[in-house]
Amino acid sequence: MTQADAVLRDLIARILEGHGFGRSGGTFVRRLEEVVQSVELQKSQWGRQYYLNIGFWILALGPIARVRDRDMQIRLRFDLVLPAEERARIASLLDLDSLLEQHERLSELESLLHRALVPFLEAERSVSALRRGVEEGPLKSGFIKANAKEFLTRPQ
Repeated sequence: MTQADAVLRDLIARILEGHGFGRSGGTFVRRLEEVVQSVELQKSQWGRQYYLNIGFWILALGPIARVRDRDMQIRLRFDLVLPAEERARIASLLDLDSLLEQHERLSELESLLHRALVPFLEAERSVSALRRGVEEGPLKSGFIKANAKEFLTRPQ
């Protein structure tokens, strides 16, 4: 990991840890009453591009032993949370090969994470919030495992 990679990871850690997330490698985890949330910084195998993967585990469906993005019941990339006009910008900010000065990248990324990622995670803290997100919000664009979809779309 280069210094630029570590600085990116540390920025994300500082923001998420300030909101109750713990860190395990490149994954940040927050255990709430009904839901476990995860944010994973994933590096592309083809270059120095990164992606932020968001995951949710519904505790009513059973305990979670190990929090990994691929195991989460609901998963989506952070760019799907953003308005269409901002998706290219987050890709550029998370691409360490893009021609941005480090201070510009970090400042803009920090602002975007505070403005979009943190409020999204705060809004998705419960089963009822996930239910709304799957029905009409950005979660409907994500990957939802069959058991979670059945649970969240079941009449109450």
